[in-house]
Order: sequence, then structure tokens, then C-alpha cells
Amino acid sequence: ITAVLIHMLHERELIHIDEPVATFIPEFAKKRKHRITIRDVLTHRSGIPNIPSDLVDLDILHDRERVAAIACDLEPRSKPGEEVAYHAVTGGFVLGEILHRVTGDDIRAFMHAEVGRKLGFDHLNYGVPEARLGEVAVEAFTGPIPTWPHKNLLENALGFDMPTLVSFANDPRFRTGIMPAGNCMGTANEVCQFFEMLRCGGELNGVRICSEETVRRATKPATRGEVDRMLMLPIPYSAGFMLGSDLVGFYGPKTGKAYGHLGFTNVLGWADPERDLSVALMNNGKPLIALELIAWLDVMRTISTRVPRDGAASKG
Repeated sequence: ITAVLIHMLHERELIHIDEPVATFIPEFAKKRKHRITIRDVLTHRSGIPNIPSDLVDLDILHDRERVAAIACDLEPRSKPGEEVAYHAVTGGFVLGEILHRVTGDDIRAFMHAEVGRKLGFDHLNYGVPEARLGEVAVEAFTGPIPTWPHKNLLENALGFDMPTLVSFANDPRFRTGIMPAGNCMGTANEVCQFFEMLRCGGELNGVRICSEETVRRATKPATRGEVDRMLMLPIPYSAGFMLGSDLVGFYGPKTGKAYGHLGFTNVLGWADPERDLSVALMNNGKPLIALELIAWLDVMRTISTRVPRDGAASKG
């Protein structure tokens, strides 16, 4: 969702995604980050995937200036474009600050004004008001304690073990703060409508949110077959989305035109233009590794195998 907002800024000529981040956040240039472009951040190739402990201090999620200062102080581990490495948290904070610098709004206000209010959403946004905390489902760690190698991969990508992450997700400071890559909250219906808007070329129910060209730019493949150095999986990315695969991917087999994103371990939303559908799976049980994940994966397989692609029905 954050990526789409950034592409909307590009559409409005407030930014260009091939410009350096430092064009809009001059202090970001320190520690050899002056060449990192917005596209590098969107495609997880900026070299700053690792999460410093002070960036997940829940007490600072209401302090945008403090978060921005920490993000600007990040030390890159590789040159821009050198490796694909999932930016679980860092990229979102950088993109959110760019949005603030060019619009004057925080990303929550922009999301509400430019997407949520126009589409009639009541929930989908970054965090929730304190008065609505009771409406948010409680996260639960439901699986066995992860061991090597899953434990190491998780802590490498997200900085903490699974029980700690679940406790963070349930903390009111997290739920009311703004974490552009980590705490977008909403109903399955609204997430599905968001992806359906993209599938329909940036328009839903007669309300245009962005142009068809913006959707094409946001979903155009940027990486193919490269192993993500944080997740250690070959994940194809666009400038903002995890893409499907002609073989087997996140969204099931033969989903080469699909695009979406994985959320906190087993939250998944995507659009599949070939099948004329959009899907949102919102789960609050967090097992990481458990037998039940087979059933979860089978949901995507079932959808992609039973819903024919364009022309597939006539071909059998």
C-alpha cells in the first residue's frame, strides 16, 4: 500500500522514482547513501534491510522526526542495486518520510484523504485511533518455537523472535502508531477492494485513485529469479509488489501476472488480472512453521487451479 502511495506521487510529478532519496531527504545522503534511489528502496535493493533496535522502539512510532533521523543514520551493507534483500521495516520509514517531505502530510493522513475516504473505507490505514483499539483482532503465537534455520531467517529479516514480534503487534503503541511497512490495519473486505482497484486499472466503482499507467509502473517486474538475501527465497519483485510466477509462487501455480504482498507471516493480499479476481487472507494466528500452513498454502493453490485464466476454460 505504501508503494502505491509513492507511485501516486510520481504520477502527480511530485517525485520521480529514479531520483535519489537524498533529493527529498538531504540528510539521508550520509554514510554513502547518496546514490540510493526511490526505486532501489521499492525493489528492496537499496542495501539497508537490517533493522536497528532503536527503529523498533515502540515509544517512537508517534515521533516521525525521531524515526526519520534513525532511518537517515542507517549504514548500508551493500551498494545500491547489488543485492535483493527484503526491507521489512526500514524501506517503509524512508518512503513515509519522502511522502511527508513532498506533501506535508503524514502517511496516515494522506492514505485517508487520497484512498480511504474516496473508496469509503472505514478501517484500512496505518494503525488505528486509540478509541478503536478494541476493534482490532488480537494476534496469537500459535505454532512451535521456531528452531534453526527458520529462527535465524526470521530474526535476520525482522530483528526478533516470533513470540516477541507477536507481543509487539498486540501492543497499543504499535497499533496506534505509524509504521509504513508494518502496521497497516483493515478488514479483509477493504484490503480486497484495494487490490481490486489496482486490478481495474486504478479505479473502483467509478472512483479513480490512480492512472492505469501508475498501476503498470508499480507492477512491472523488476527482479526475476534472484534469491532474496534476507528471506533466502527466490522472490520476484516489482517496484513495490511481490509478483506471482508462471510455475509456483505465493499466489499458487501459473500466476505469472498476479501481484500482491505478504504481510505478517500469513497475511496475504493480491490481484490476479488473468483470473479477474482479487483476494485478501487476514489471519491473526501466527504459527510461522506448523502443519496448518499446508492448508493455508492450499488455499492459494485451490484458487489458482479452479479459477480459469483468460482463455484457459476454452483450452481445457
